[in-house]
Amino acid sequence: MCPTIYAELLRSLGQVSIYIELTSPADNSTRLELQQQGTVLSLKHGAWNVTLELPAAVKLSSPTQLTIPPGIFERSLKLLLLDPTIASEGQDNYVPWTAPQLSNKTSCFQCASCHHEVITPGATMIWKDLPSHNWADMMDFWHCHKPTETQGPNVREKRTHGDGRGIGGYVVQEGVGLVDLTFVLVNQKDCSGGLRVTQKTISESDIPEGSVNLQPILCTQCGSQLGVGEVGQSSELGEETWKLNKWNLALSGRTDKLVSYNAECFLSAQLMSIIDEQAVRRFRLLTESENLARLTNNAVGLRLWVFHTDRPYSSTTAGATSPVRAMKVYYLVNVQPDEPAPAGLEEEIVVTDECMAIVVETLQRSTSCLPISMRRFRSWNAGMLPRFAQDA
Repeated sequence: MCPTIYAELLRSLGQVSIYIELTSPADNSTRLELQQQGTVLSLKHGAWNVTLELPAAVKLSSPTQLTIPPGIFERSLKLLLLDPTIASEGQDNYVPWTAPQLSNKTSCFQCASCHHEVITPGATMIWKDLPSHNWADMMDFWHCHKPTETQGPNVREKRTHGDGRGIGGYVVQEGVGLVDLTFVLVNQKDCSGGLRVTQKTISESDIPEGSVNLQPILCTQCGSQLGVGEVGQSSELGEETWKLNKWNLALSGRTDKLVSYNAECFLSAQLMSIIDEQAVRRFRLLTESENLARLTNNAVGLRLWVFHTDRPYSSTTAGATSPVRAMKVYYLVNVQPDEPAPAGLEEEIVVTDECMAIVVETLQRSTSCLPISMRRFRSWNAGMLPRFAQDA
């Protein structure tokens, strides 16, 4: 069985931490070597030759640092960064497809699965960035005349959420697109040729008070779900607004080649934003169906505890031989934590079934990349959640 190497960048310490696990005791043939100006670590053990690209270039403070004593199965070491300025980087929360970036694009969004055009060809779109995700919570403080005050006394009976703000608090005009970290809001008239609504049968009793009756928005060509729309309710309050997930979309990149991004990276960006704004590190992710059951079953959902927001790593297992920028998290799947988060310090996030499945699979796969001794913390599993890098 092949020896494994795991490495992660510790920015605050100006070091790269390296863990080596051997499947047989080290002997006189076992040796480590730095290559390519300190960017690659090579391990020779018996018949095995293993190489790993490190998250950052390193240097040796002593010639004996790479020595592996005979007879051991594990070796850990910390090497200093070759460029100390790297330690101060990594504070950004870069996310692709902001409004300024989209405004410079001549192409339109396409379905990530089949590349069918989502925005009606020829439509001229004006893209605007949305404010922070909790803007609606502050609405009472800066809104002179809230939408509910202008719609009459029967608005709440007409619509389950009763605020007159449309999806996410916005009613989007035709020809305008609103851009969030993880989704875009568009008017359905701008997507007349590329998307369709699938009506799900949901009784009024199944919709909790204060929520919205959302229906899947599908690609007309391949049937993939690209987002949700509010349908079957009062047309005067924003049912024309459709929410499209960025990870379900594709767009021409710098070389006109279609580019799409993974759901887990967009989720990381959302977590980063909440951490920056609210100083919350504990999260509970729920799917739409789990959201309905959350009051009666506190164990459902994916619990995340963000340990470090920027921990680039690489590993010789699970195809992570090239460095990956990631969050280091602890997680529980449909398990109540032994120590619940203090009141007000756990944020709930509702995601699609597809996004939940992708994130759980990504976390479980990343756990296998970690050294065995690092895979658990109390009752929690340790994992890595990928983040966007600036060159995404």
